[in-house]
Amino acid sequence: MSKTRIAILGGGPAALAAAFELTATPELRERYDINLYQIGWRAGGKCASSRNRAARGRNEEHGLHVLGGFYHNVFSQLRPLYAEWATVSPQTAIPFDEAFTGHDTFTLMQPDGGTWRADSIMLPPNDLVPGVDPEAVTPCEMLTRIVSWLGDGLRRLALGQPPDFWMRAVQDWNAPSVGEHLNALADRGEALLAGLGGAPLRLHLDGLLRQIGAHITEVQATTRSLGENAPPEGPDWIGALELIATIARGFVADRLDVRGFDSINAYDAAEWLRHHGGSDRAVACTLLQAGYHYSFAFEDGDSARPDIAAGVGMRGLLRMVFAYHGSVFMHMNGGMGEVVATPYYDVLSARGVRFHFFHRVEALVPGDDGSVSEIRIRVQAHPTGGSAAYQPLFDYHPGDGQRPRRSWPEAPLYEQLTDGEAARAAGNLEKWIDSAGYGTEVSLKADADFDLCIAGMSIGTLRETTVALGEANPAWKAMIESAGTTPTIAAQIWREEPAAQFHGVARDGLMTGFRGPHDTWGDMSFLTRLEQTGDDGRRPASLSYLCGPIPPGVGADRVGRPERETQAWLTSFAAQIFPGLDDGQGGYRLQGEIERYTRINDDPIDLYVRSPSGSIDSRLRPDNSGFRNLMLVGDWTRNNFDCGAVETAVLSAKLCARAICGSPAFIYGESDFA
Repeated sequence: MSKTRIAILGGGPAALAAAFELTATPELRERYDINLYQIGWRAGGKCASSRNRAARGRNEEHGLHVLGGFYHNVFSQLRPLYAEWATVSPQTAIPFDEAFTGHDTFTLMQPDGGTWRADSIMLPPNDLVPGVDPEAVTPCEMLTRIVSWLGDGLRRLALGQPPDFWMRAVQDWNAPSVGEHLNALADRGEALLAGLGGAPLRLHLDGLLRQIGAHITEVQATTRSLGENAPPEGPDWIGALELIATIARGFVADRLDVRGFDSINAYDAAEWLRHHGGSDRAVACTLLQAGYHYSFAFEDGDSARPDIAAGVGMRGLLRMVFAYHGSVFMHMNGGMGEVVATPYYDVLSARGVRFHFFHRVEALVPGDDGSVSEIRIRVQAHPTGGSAAYQPLFDYHPGDGQRPRRSWPEAPLYEQLTDGEAARAAGNLEKWIDSAGYGTEVSLKADADFDLCIAGMSIGTLRETTVALGEANPAWKAMIESAGTTPTIAAQIWREEPAAQFHGVARDGLMTGFRGPHDTWGDMSFLTRLEQTGDDGRRPASLSYLCGPIPPGVGADRVGRPERETQAWLTSFAAQIFPGLDDGQGGYRLQGEIERYTRINDDPIDLYVRSPSGSIDSRLRPDNSGFRNLMLVGDWTRNNFDCGAVETAVLSAKLCARAICGSPAFIYGESDFA
């Protein structure tokens, strides 16, 4: 029996995850012949990273990448991937238990007039394992947990304490004067929960939901009145309590227990909350605003234009809080390219998947029969030994007894190319804009070269390459035109002093919600041990990652813009969150900085995927492209997570693989109700 020939376009997490599922067993490897076509010299898409061979082997990323403890599709795939990787590359494979480290604390920033409030959060670790036996968290179950949490918060507030132990004050917090009414409200909530009898799915029966709704409305009104009299100093825990009560009120009023989160995606999240009585204070709460920053949810990178579909935002926020295993966040011990992309590349290559680097997809051409008839590709370089012969990794040795690892270089390995000098002079071959027009055009024909195509490229490049598909299919055009994207900026700064000496938010290791464009910071100093030493035999003592959305640049403004924007931000704002970096005049202390790496991801291939209100229904499912031989994978597809995240990419890949080969049978999170 002849194999089905599959052409996968793109090499990001979704494309790699789809290839992994389609080759999961020997039987599947006998059914499918897979070729993967990737622009430039690296796999990983927006998660690609490299070791700079000319700069101590330092890791250089697209931005700050942190996995969530609720990324159960990611970890359920990484575990068998790593197990197989250990057999494929035993000398350089990273042991799974050394690849990830839990992180439980973060700081959320909130503007307060001309100053800033800092809310410190610590979500406690648990004994669960990411990706193993994940618990389904339905809207009903979320609501019951919220009502329970509100009761606990009211009781603590009545004692003059913050609403929960995981909320910690960076500054002193002065509790408002309150009475026994809060304890009475808490008693009522507990009685309502007791009426459920341990069965949250019965919320819609016996009028209980109406009683819960009335109770929540009273909690909301009470917290609002407390908020009016709460002192302005310190974290706004009263606003947090009102926000959560408002979310619960919206749950009840809009019957999310039976309609699901997608029913409110026409609204922006803040708009939805205001519709259900949320005050300015509730909407300004860091717990909500951090969600906008965490997901870069600003139209064209403009911090004055926040927008995220309410259902996507609420689902993501509540899954993060209620469904994490181990820790709420999981750091990668290395560059994302070598911790995620490398094991996929090594394992898939061993399974027989052929990687064709230096293949830039130019166009997908529809046929007259409702299929994709042709894939036009521009070949950027020619490896010695043939198209699939390029070996993209090099053995990196961190030193000091650290295990060697296979890493991606910062530039192509030109010595493997027959036309290496021409490729070296051609510019950045992994960027859509920079590589335009370079290379030789070839064509893959349906039925002759491929039977099935899986489009796993970024939505930015799909806009450039699938204009003809949109002309042939209105649904495709609607998806492309409605999809939200934004450029992002990223910086990595190596300094000679430890981050603890910066003071401010450094104690929590992660921060978001601050002034843009670098509104998010992460202490990644633990990665310096994987770098080589400098000429003086020393390594930097700290490594900070900064990132955030940024408006697009134009023309020559793109050249040098990453460095200009980063330096301007550091000069104006760094000392506000890191007093130890004050130069004595309110600016940034350059003394002590060793190295800096900056970039702006405004190329179509690098644009971050947003989830604007009103756009989600236009997304196409992985198995519903509108063309009979075209499947889709990516965080831009419709998949019941519907936001820019690695979890979304892998979820999409699993849905795509199941439509092709029938497995995996169970996919976590594909429905709100399972």
